[in-house]
Amino acid sequence: MKQDAAQAAVNGVAGSISSAMAVNFGARTANVVRGVAVANCTAGATVLQPDLPATGGVYVITAAAVAPGAIVTCTLTFTPTGGAAVTSTFTGPGIA
Repeated sequence: MKQDAAQAAVNGVAGSISSAMAVNFGARTANVVRGVAVANCTAGATVLQPDLPATGGVYVITAAAVAPGAIVTCTLTFTPTGGAAVTSTFTGPGIA
């Protein structure tokens, strides 16, 4: 049960990052002064407001380059306090 909860948590955060990345891409495409540039999957922490969750364990985004206009699959790992690490993925669209 604890592992299922950890997986649900990481899946939820990964979904939130995917959504935030899409909103950021649209906003920055419309107006370059909006949003943030995304050249690496780690920007997922920047577009997620206010940041990655800081309770219940540690979330880490695996670094991976994202070229402008490219869409990559990024990996998010969650290591819950007292539990085993679980992973999920999110979509990272690159934008200058």
